[in-house]
Amino acid sequence: MSVIEESQLGETLDAIDRDGYVVLEDAIEPELVVALRDTIRRLQSELDVGVGESSFEGQYTRRIYKLLAKDPVFA
Repeated sequence: MSVIEESQLGETLDAIDRDGYVVLEDAIEPELVVALRDTIRRLQSELDVGVGESSFEGQYTRRIYKLLAKDPVFA
């Protein structure tokens, strides 16, 4: 897992101000990434998650709400 050095913090905050986001490489362990991905795929199948049906949800996105209540991996 990576750590942002204090010298990089200003640059990181500037990127958030400028772009609205920042990509943090290796922010979580690879094993957790796999567990999250696999759980999301399982939930999509179990809940028969389709694409959004409104302009808010988008026409091409899949959303699963209340993830914390659906599996402990999201805690």
